[in-house]
Amino acid sequence: MKNDNQYSFKLPLKIDGRALLLLALAGLSLNLVLGYHRYRGEKAMRIVYRESTPDAEKKRLIAHAKSPFFNLDHVGFPLSWYAGIVSNGESNYQQAQAHFTEAYQLNPYNYKVLTDLASTNGQLKNYDAAKKYLLKAHQINRNNQVIIFNLAVLYYNLKNRQAAIEWANKLSNTYPRKRELLQRLGVQ
Repeated sequence: MKNDNQYSFKLPLKIDGRALLLLALAGLSLNLVLGYHRYRGEKAMRIVYRESTPDAEKKRLIAHAKSPFFNLDHVGFPLSWYAGIVSNGESNYQQAQAHFTEAYQLNPYNYKVLTDLASTNGQLKNYDAAKKYLLKAHQINRNNQVIIFNLAVLYYNLKNRQAAIEWANKLSNTYPRKRELLQRLGVQ
């Protein structure tokens, strides 16, 4: 009688030890390359996060940090979003738009990326694109007061007073610029 605790297990195919070693070495090599690029990128971005870092240094570090293996930081923000923030701060809106567009392609569901892309399009007087991105940002984060405010201002700039009033009324009563906006719209 056979004991139930005894099982025999046989592999149906034979694996050459050299092939297995080569496969392990290839995997380890890939891991080393990935690790190196992640380390280099994280090290550079650590300095970019500091407000005291000059913009020119931030640009250089972001370019140094970017690689095919490292294009999002540890919280999921594309490195190109940070480059767009720097360009926008320098009033280089064309370059900021290019960076924010790249960031949008890498992370299309980040409401901050969408909001900044919309803002830059607004600066460039591309109001249709600005509206499109702000509405997408609002779908993702419906309670964000900055998005709601920006939509009200956008409709105000488009001379659509009724839509601007509707968006302004969605703002919280504690939002600092709500009263000013409603006064400009002639509501209060």
